[in-house]
Amino acid sequence: MYPVCQELLKVITIDDLHKNTYSKKQEQVKEFEEMAIRVAKKSGIAISGEPKIQSTNFYPTLVKAIFEGVTNENQLFALKLALFEVEKIRDSKDNELKRKLRQSENKIEVLKVAFDIMNG
Repeated sequence: MYPVCQELLKVITIDDLHKNTYSKKQEQVKEFEEMAIRVAKKSGIAISGEPKIQSTNFYPTLVKAIFEGVTNENQLFALKLALFEVEKIRDSKDNELKRKLRQSENKIEVLKVAFDIMNG
């Protein structure tokens, strides 16, 4: 074990470290979700956190979101996160395609791989 780890374990137990890490990650996920909802509401694509897909106004916004800022890191990250919430993608046994989705460098690649998983 690394000396730094040994020193750390004198201050906190490994169980407490895991609990604290889990709590912090949960807090970050909640903050991210709240931010995503605020942005969606501000952009006019969500009411109470739900996208307005019944509205035909939604589709131009969707197309713009996909094809503008194709390599924007924040948007790319949010898209990947959202896609891994899709049950068929999340539960897919095709680890190679899931790896490709994680490593995709633009929104078009991400969506191509997601469609491959969905069709698989």
